[in-house]
Amino acid sequence: MAIIKRAKSTVVGLVDSLALLQSNIDAEALRATTAEGTVSGNVTALSTTVSNLDTATVKKTANLSDLADASVARTNLDVHSKTEVGGLITAAKLALGTNFAVADIAARDAMAAADLSVGDMIHVSDDGDTKWAKYTVSAIVGTTVTFVKISDQDSLENAISASSIKAAYESNTDVAAARAKVDFISATSAIDLDKVVQNDEFVTDLTGAVTAIQVASASAVKSYVDAKASDGGAKTVIENAVVAGSSITLANAPKDGLASVLNFGTVRYNDGVQSFDAPLMSTADPKVFTVGTDAAGDWDTFTVQVQYQFTSVA
Repeated sequence: MAIIKRAKSTVVGLVDSLALLQSNIDAEALRATTAEGTVSGNVTALSTTVSNLDTATVKKTANLSDLADASVARTNLDVHSKTEVGGLITAAKLALGTNFAVADIAARDAMAAADLSVGDMIHVSDDGDTKWAKYTVSAIVGTTVTFVKISDQDSLENAISASSIKAAYESNTDVAAARAKVDFISATSAIDLDKVVQNDEFVTDLTGAVTAIQVASASAVKSYVDAKASDGGAKTVIENAVVAGSSITLANAPKDGLASVLNFGTVRYNDGVQSFDAPLMSTADPKVFTVGTDAAGDWDTFTVQVQYQFTSVA
């Protein structure tokens, strides 16, 4: 630091201070120049990197037109080019045949075999009934072409009409015959078909051993009753009984158990409009029988009629 003295014409140490200051200025200038050079170099390198990166990357605005190899890219993405898709469509069209359109059957038959291939489709505007139909070529032998109808206007319209489907179904002769048989069946409640007795299952001889669940034929019952009646002793009675707990209790024990219950071992219930018969089943008590309805208790509280034979005890 220079020292200024009064009454002196010179500043002591000024020259040295100025020299030091100049040295510091020169050093700072050198440091700044060096730093600027480094920054400039880094900026240049970064600019080069950004430029290279810009060249190597895909641009949004290019819409993939700047890909290095579009074919390789499609392979990687497992997609076809427009040309490849067009080729596949063309191949599919060839496999399905060519489509033709003609005015009527005469025009279809006039088509030359040389112009057709198996699988070709022909649309006929008038199939002879003023309605359209579609045919396919099923075979070509020489100049002879075989056409097969695959659909027509009627089949299409009928296929979507519930009433048409119903009419077609009911017009079938097999269906009509089956319905005629079903119409003979009349039921007011569920029927267990496993319990239905077939003609060949009826007992035809009541003089032999029979079980409580067998049903006798009318002929067998008549023969048995006629035979017993001629023997005398047995009485036939029609009795009203109230069903309770799916069973009835008779005033007398049938002479031969269930075999002496007439009408094929059944009881009858009449609701005022129609009659219903139900089979009886024997129990340990000869006067008590179980009423075989579809479900237990169906006839409870009903008054039923039962006709049976019994022998009076003197």
